[in-house]
Amino acid sequence: LQCWLDYLEARPDVDARRIAIYGEGEGASHASRLALSDRRIAAAVCDGGLLTPVMRRASLRWMTGFGQAVPDGASTGSLPPSRRLPCPLLMVVGSRSMIWEQDALDLQAGYRQTGADCSVVVPNNVRHPLGEVENFIAVDDFVFEWLGSKLGTARQLDAVTYL
Repeated sequence: LQCWLDYLEARPDVDARRIAIYGEGEGASHASRLALSDRRIAAAVCDGGLLTPVMRRASLRWMTGFGQAVPDGASTGSLPPSRRLPCPLLMVVGSRSMIWEQDALDLQAGYRQTGADCSVVVPNNVRHPLGEVENFIAVDDFVFEWLGSKLGTARQLDAVTYL
């Protein structure tokens, strides 16, 4: 991933101060690691490095038989990050996410105590004849608006190129 950053940074049409990373599912842990290790990342939409401590805690609960392996609405303790991301962080929590809402809120509280910029967004459910589904289209729009607010206005590109 750092090679991709090198490539982007070297391109004349890329503003190196406006490079963001977006990771979803397992990709969120990779995005978090890159945002933690490379200061060229200006904003991150990912799990904030939360996945490893959450998985470790769940494994310990499973191996020892103590505590619940699924959230019950109550926090099982704060999850202070070993290091916090040096850039603004947005965590999207829902069915496509690998973290629980309470864990994201715990991380957000810990980040905010240190003065870090950390937000959590949860998609609303939309009624459908086959059941409720998460409205990730609205969340994706929110993510782009959030990135724009953190990175500033980008130059407008044409939507298509006619050949």
